[in-house]
Amino acid sequence: MHYLPPTKKTFSLSALERWGERLAVPPNNRWEDFLAADALDSGRERYREISHVVEIFLEDNTASVSFRTEADGDIHIIFYADANGVLHWRTSSQDRSFAAAFAVAAMYFIEEFVGEEFPKLPENFSGKQESPRERTAVPATLKAVPDENVNDKRKQNTLKIKFKAQTAALECTAQWYIADTKKCVPALGENALGAEQLSTEERTQLLRLATFARKAFFSYDRSRACYALHGIALATTFANAHFERWLKHFEIENPNEVEIFRDDPEELDAEAVLSADSSDAFSLAWNFSLSGDTLSADETRAVMTHIGESVFLPGRGVVRVKKHAQNFINDWPDTATHDIPIYTLLSLFRAENVAKISPDAHLRAWRKKFLSQPKPLAGTPEFLRPYQARGVAWIRRMFDRKAHPLIADEMGLGKTLQVLAALALDKRKNSRALIVCPASVVPVWKNEIKKYFPKMTFSVLGENENWEHRKTADGVPAKIIISSYGQLRRHTSALAKKSFTYAVLDEAQFIKNPQTKIAQACMEIRAKHRLALTGTPIENRHLDVWTLFRFLMPGLLGRRIDLENSLADGNDNPEIFERLRAQIAPFILRRTKSEVATELPEKTQSILYCPMLPLQREHYTAIVRHGLEDSRERAGTQNISAKTALQKNPTNFLTLLMRLRQAACDPALLPGCAELPHEHSGKISVLLERVQEIIDNGGKIVIFSQFVMFLERVQAALRERFPETPLFTLTGKTLDRDTPVKNFQATAGTAIFLVSLRAGGTGLTLHSAEYVFLLDPWWNPAVEEQAIDRVHRIGQKKRVFVYRMVAAGTIEDRIEKLKQSKRELFDTLVGGIPDMSDWATHYPSLESLIALSE
Repeated sequence: MHYLPPTKKTFSLSALERWGERLAVPPNNRWEDFLAADALDSGRERYREISHVVEIFLEDNTASVSFRTEADGDIHIIFYADANGVLHWRTSSQDRSFAAAFAVAAMYFIEEFVGEEFPKLPENFSGKQESPRERTAVPATLKAVPDENVNDKRKQNTLKIKFKAQTAALECTAQWYIADTKKCVPALGENALGAEQLSTEERTQLLRLATFARKAFFSYDRSRACYALHGIALATTFANAHFERWLKHFEIENPNEVEIFRDDPEELDAEAVLSADSSDAFSLAWNFSLSGDTLSADETRAVMTHIGESVFLPGRGVVRVKKHAQNFINDWPDTATHDIPIYTLLSLFRAENVAKISPDAHLRAWRKKFLSQPKPLAGTPEFLRPYQARGVAWIRRMFDRKAHPLIADEMGLGKTLQVLAALALDKRKNSRALIVCPASVVPVWKNEIKKYFPKMTFSVLGENENWEHRKTADGVPAKIIISSYGQLRRHTSALAKKSFTYAVLDEAQFIKNPQTKIAQACMEIRAKHRLALTGTPIENRHLDVWTLFRFLMPGLLGRRIDLENSLADGNDNPEIFERLRAQIAPFILRRTKSEVATELPEKTQSILYCPMLPLQREHYTAIVRHGLEDSRERAGTQNISAKTALQKNPTNFLTLLMRLRQAACDPALLPGCAELPHEHSGKISVLLERVQEIIDNGGKIVIFSQFVMFLERVQAALRERFPETPLFTLTGKTLDRDTPVKNFQATAGTAIFLVSLRAGGTGLTLHSAEYVFLLDPWWNPAVEEQAIDRVHRIGQKKRVFVYRMVAAGTIEDRIEKLKQSKRELFDTLVGGIPDMSDWATHYPSLESLIALSE
């Protein structure tokens, strides 16, 4: 244990008397009012942590306290009184905001010191100024005497303390019992006796009360002239840890008002009473009971105001809601809530294990009917596969129950066809549907309508540059309007004037970021029924589903910030994700090919490791070296993690990763290296060898990359090596997407299709191919699966072979292994799509993530 020298205390008796008077009566007995409110909590914490100070120095109008800290050295706080007697402070520290907490702690130490020394003023003290003296205590034989302006023959007044328990607080008031008149007068507040009316001993009692109150974390309420503990937890601590000392030093009028906080609180049972307001909404009211006795309306409001905390109820004592029910009740903070969308009912029934749920007969019937299996619908097109017909019935059942679903079938199972069939079952002439999708998918919707529902009229927003419905020959408006997300954003202002029967978002992951203009435009759509389609509902993070359900069923998942905090606090806790899954599961239809499309041939996936050729290694190693030097310099440390590098400078960090991935693909992708021959790329070399084997066997190939320049390099190498083989391309620069797709599909023999991962990851059908190459692995496997499903989808007749080309020993290699090993760790909400958003946190150092290894 370290040796702590005693606190040096320097003061004069007149200074001690001055500060005793100053801290005992208004306004300075409320000195906390003069300090920054945000520094009070941290200052109290420092006061509890610091066992003693270096020095306390008192003069008549100034006082100073010196602290010694390991990190910041000595810190000096000086207090002084202005002409009006009001206290101010200054500090030796350069950072006043940092020193504010020390100022609070310093005042506590001064108050404590004066409270101990003030009663010991000697009898012969005349109040004259004398030289300061140093000591650790005044001799115990010295006694206090009243001031000269107080009649020393009168009996001393008695300070009486009275407590009052409130719903969420404990209040303390004080009065003087005047011995001569046997009356009580206030001891606190504007009407209290002044300093000139009190003896030294009486002022000492007030000072002791202030000191004791602050040590127990009471705060002074000027308007009510009382000290108050806010929060039953603090009242409980006071009753068990501080009150015995108060009983020894003060006369307490009603100690029982404090004793009630000694025992553990009684636990309340909670019941949610649900009543149907209409066919699509209901109300919720809370009932609480204690040992079978129901709380009154006022008591219920008091409990609801302090969910998660204990409260005091007169006649019942201290109570609280059972802990396991608190999170559920927090979702419904009002004692009575009306017009709750009926789809939220299923979330409420999930909580039957934490609180009693009491729905009325109408709501019980709704739940039973909702959870029943939908029956096949008359009029469903016969060309649908059985699982597709079941999907159509499920969609219609959801609409009938006032719910708005998410179709998350795996890519290639015909989500478009199921939606069109569900819309076609609505025979009303005034029924209108708005379908929003990526621009690349607009032709898919047009072609599916023409092929399977030729009588269903449609119009494409953008072709007419307005919202007017295209009319049929007999004057009937188009049943469907198709819009790209970009066109919808440009026509946002007109959305307020339009109302639709149905609104469908295809590739709904496009709205995952609620801050984008596209997402905001989609939220403006007014429709009786809403539907979202996506094979990748969680493209990057579990939080992505919040925006989807904000469009579908606002309020189902609560506030985004609350969900974000839950996911952040939960980390890898499966209970957090299971709760979210259970909340949205009733409204999601998710089928995989292995479950329903048994006629599809097998899909074989493998990793094709590619060597790093000498020039590649040289460039890659140089990028690593410069990247580490720059990141360490910016962070100011040699041992920097990937997470820290990402936080310190995300732009530089992501640029570093992109350069490394480019070097791993082809050094010609790096700035200034475009003229390098393709022979320096290990991936192109391996690809040419594999393509040779496939061409010799008459196969068709689709090649994906996120780097368009890499595709151009591969295209040149393929034309040079296989000049007779048909070669097609599709990138973001391709204006006519349909022609290359049709020509590739129609080619009878060998053919190669080069596709940009982003431009061709959706809206394509390439099932005439049986070989897929992913030239550069994507961080998110969901994006890769989208690309693969362009080939492995309904209509595929051959076994599909998928090759992920990975540069051995590089960052590609590490991320690919992480994706494989963490699939179970990242719990899934829908299907098998893991959350890869925090992959950087799994590497202890930046070097371990990016350095080239053998």
